Order: sequence, then C-alpha cells, then structure tokens
Amino acid sequence: MDHEPGEAAAGLARGIRELLGEAADVAALCMRCGFCNAACPTSAVPSAYLESRTSRGRAILFRGLLTGRTVDEPLSDEVASDVDYCMSCGRCMNACPLEIPIPLLVGAYRELRGRERGRGPAEAVLRRYEALDRLAGEVPGIYNAAAGLMRGAAARALGFREDLELPRASRRRPNLRSWEGGDVLLLIDTYTWAHEPEAPEAVWRLLTAMGLRPEVVGPLDHGMVLLDLGYMSRLKEEGARLVGEIGNAARGRPIVIVSPASYYMFRRIYPLLLGDAARRLAAGITDVYGLLMERCRGTGRDGGGVVYHESCLAKSNGQGDRIVGALRMAGYGVQGTLRRCCGLGGAWGLRRNTAGISDEMVNEFLEEASGLPEGSTVASESEACRFQLRRLLPRAAVVYPAELLRRALEEGRLHCAHP
Repeated sequence: MDHEPGEAAAGLARGIRELLGEAADVAALCMRCGFCNAACPTSAVPSAYLESRTSRGRAILFRGLLTGRTVDEPLSDEVASDVDYCMSCGRCMNACPLEIPIPLLVGAYRELRGRERGRGPAEAVLRRYEALDRLAGEVPGIYNAAAGLMRGAAARALGFREDLELPRASRRRPNLRSWEGGDVLLLIDTYTWAHEPEAPEAVWRLLTAMGLRPEVVGPLDHGMVLLDLGYMSRLKEEGARLVGEIGNAARGRPIVIVSPASYYMFRRIYPLLLGDAARRLAAGITDVYGLLMERCRGTGRDGGGVVYHESCLAKSNGQGDRIVGALRMAGYGVQGTLRRCCGLGGAWGLRRNTAGISDEMVNEFLEEASGLPEGSTVASESEACRFQLRRLLPRAAVVYPAELLRRALEEGRLHCAHP
C-alpha cells in the first residue's frame, strides 16, 4: 500500500534525480495505461504473473518513488528481483505515450542499490566488457581458452548461469580501408571487430559500392552493457567522451553504424542522458539499409528465401522495415518474421539471477520457430541475437543482413549508382 516514503526511499529518489536529471521527471507523469506491457519482451513470460514484474509495474514503482508515494523497502531483494525483469531494450519507450525512459530509471536504480548493498562478481566482470572484447581482438587464442573454461562451477562461482557460453573470437580482423576526411564515418563496435569481422566488412563494401568513402572509427564500446548493469555514473562519463570525440570527428558527416546497440545508445539513450551535444550527434546516426534504399535498386533476380528475426533493439530502433525492404529489393523473398525475443538480451541473459526469465523467453521463441524448415537462412541485425540463434537453431544459417546484401551485390542482384 502507498504511504509516505521512508529515508531509504527518499534517498533513492534523490539519487535517481541526481543521476538522470530531467530524464527522471517524466516518470512522475506515468498514467498507468499499460501500453508498455504489450511491447516489453519479459512482461508476457509465465513468471511475470505479478504486476510488479511487468514494465507497467516498474513504471509505477518509479512514479511512486519520484512523487513521494512508495512501497516498503524499495532496495529489498524482492523489489530488485522484479526490476531484473528489465533487459534495457527500450521497446517500452516506443509504446509509452510519454516516452518514459524505463531503461534509464532501471539503470539508476541498479547503481544506487549497488552502492548500498554491493555488487556480485558477475557484474564486476561484465563491467569490463570493452576490455574483454579488446582482449578478444588482440589475443584471440588466450581469450578463447579463457572463455572455454567459463562453465559449470567456474561460472556459478562468479554469478553466471552454469551453462554459460561465451562467443569465440575470430582470428582475423576486419580488412578495411579508411579514407581520412571521407564522405561518411563508419562506426565499428568492439564486439563485431573481435568476433564477427565479416559484419563491418559487409557494411564497408556496400558503402563503397554506393560511391561513398568511409572513414573508419573504432573499435569502440557503445556503452550498452554499462546501461544494462546500471553503472550510470560511468556511462555518463564514457558517453560524454564518446559523444565529444565522434562529434568532432564527424564534422557534420553522416555516421553509419554496424551494431544496433550503437544505434540505440547514440540515437536514443545518450540524447536523454547527456543533452544537446548528444542530440546533435544523434541526428547524424544512420544505418546502411536506409542509404541502400535511397541509392541502389534491385535487378529483379531471385536470391532465395530468408526469415527475418526482428531483435529487440532493431524493434526499438525502428530498423526492421528498412532491413526487410532492403532484403526484398536485393531479391530475397522474406518468408516470415520471428518476432519473439530469443532470450539473451546481451549481458542480461548471461547472469544467474536472470537465467530463469531468459529460459522462459527461449521456450517461447522456440515454439514460434518450430515450423522453420531445415536449412533456412535467418537474418538478424543484433550481434547478441545472432550468437543466441546459432545456439538455438543449429540447422539454420544465421547471418547479418548486410552480409546478404553484400552477396546480392556481388551476384549482380543489386545495383548501386554513384552519386
């Protein structure tokens, strides 16, 4: 039952406002409409039978905190467990009439609770995600050996799920030419640089086919893991540095991203968290699919069938229609879309405390994918989803959409005119 806040709740509210500034104020306006529940990938799993475990429940929790009407013990294990249903994907913001930034509120809550109650070793490891990916890029053999040991008792001791699997690093780096002062910036994240070099290579090849000269920037960490874990103070510092550096490098040029997490952070999260400089930078962030639709055309030749998996971030970013449109233009018959979340959610699904929720989502995804023909090609924009889909659908070929477009270009099914 709502009541006047105690010292812990009042301190939590102050801390959220200090971390988020104006972005926290809109939470006090929540109308309890519940539109966010329909968009949230975790609000429909069987264990989310309590209102407090839904996206709407989290919005109501933060409205209560920020308006001085709250529940008992907001930092309790029970409340923290309910908050852990959030995977920070931002789909709730699309559905909310007020665009309440639930992922930012959840991130602030996690930081403040961590200050008060401490953090587990899994979070301490994942906080160094960028360093781990850089290790994977520089010494893949050492990284892969260490990743192979992270299962069973070792994973459990560090707070990860016991059946933990980590992506293996590639032994080669992206083969790209960079034009200093080129037409566009190509922003490459640490993950694809170290683990999937074919992804940035495909984007680079498509850009050059359009007559554009990319200046390559990266590898750099977009900050999504810090948001997910709730290291908001560090995220603000790192985000401000990135926004400043990339803004200075861009000088008004378009910025093409490889990772949907980069798109999400630079177009949606940093503008809310950092203000005007981040908003100006966000206006220049784009992906290769929109450019392709403007500058290229299909030749009408058939490229075979593709099933599209719409990742949570692609959905949140509004990229899905562009991706499907580009694939169809290149001659691919999009035979259907897998809309259920695959259950990984980046770092979110690796930890033991979210393993049960993740497994529920996996079961629902597998039910949706049960009719997929053997040997199907499944395209997904998200690097985390591609890793998960290769585990869940071993008989399917899981690819980055831009890689399919690169093949279409080389096979003469796509023609790009130079500007």
